[in-house]
Amino acid sequence: GKCLFFVRINPKGVNEKSLETDITVGEIQGSALETFKALVEDLYLPVLREQQGWGKMPAEHTQEFLAGAGKVASVLAEATTCLQSGVELRMPDEKYVNQYDLRPGAFNQAANDPDVAKQMDDCIGDWCNKVESMLQEPETIPAGEEPGPATELDYWRGRMAKFNSLTEQLKHKEARLVLGVTNMLHSPASRRWKALELKVTDAANEANDNVRYLATLERAFEVLYSGSPQQMLDGLRSLIQSIMTMFKIARYYGTPQRMTTLFTKITNQMMRGCKESILSRGKIWDQDKGQLISSMKVGLPVICYASPALAAFFTGTCDRVGRLNTDNRQQ
Repeated sequence: GKCLFFVRINPKGVNEKSLETDITVGEIQGSALETFKALVEDLYLPVLREQQGWGKMPAEHTQEFLAGAGKVASVLAEATTCLQSGVELRMPDEKYVNQYDLRPGAFNQAANDPDVAKQMDDCIGDWCNKVESMLQEPETIPAGEEPGPATELDYWRGRMAKFNSLTEQLKHKEARLVLGVTNMLHSPASRRWKALELKVTDAANEANDNVRYLATLERAFEVLYSGSPQQMLDGLRSLIQSIMTMFKIARYYGTPQRMTTLFTKITNQMMRGCKESILSRGKIWDQDKGQLISSMKVGLPVICYASPALAAFFTGTCDRVGRLNTDNRQQ
């Protein structure tokens, strides 16, 4: 089907005698998500950034609004990329889908047909290859880049989108037919898929759970990207407290390995923020000496305090939680 949108352009309302001048109509072609991303990224966002008059809105609220709009564009771009790079499961010929019902008797009949059985077995074998690659897919970081904490949330959101897409495909009639027929065949590919199904379920649960917990830190992450060194330092304690809580209760993310990765990325961004603050007035040798020293003094507490504090706090938390787990096991 087609997706149409209607927008009222007459502020006084819509009159049936002047519909052509009171409203505008458009058609969303292709992917609705890609079209929406293009509208936000290439039309709305540039217009908003160029706007000079914001009425009585304070400057800090304007900056916050523009940052939020930019974030929406980034999320849409990330979602589009995830869907494009997701797994598309191979499906059987449409004639087989129309020929067989989704019931045990039909599955058994299809399994006894050599042509149908071969195609279904080939389909599930292809699924196994694609899903195994997706399960082993690592986080990709551009060469020479020290990632910040936002990349951690982006990675798990992307992984969640891919597994959700896979789960939705498995609900389609074509996929259910493949599963039903191959279950009757008891082929090596079918047994291989049954083992992978458990891993897919666990990986999907992990991605959803990690996104749920990391999303609670998103506002604190924003301060690391847009705040001053002092604002970063002021928000550090509450950020660490939130991470400590997540470490204690998160089923998948509450491991020393995950915490180490997250703290490394937080430190990267805090160091980058201090550097950008110092260089915001230009190159070091072009700045006024007094202003340069003042900027460095502002960033110095972050550099001297933040990294050791993160390391010490994390080490202490790990030790306490480890002792608590040991005591619980002994009881």
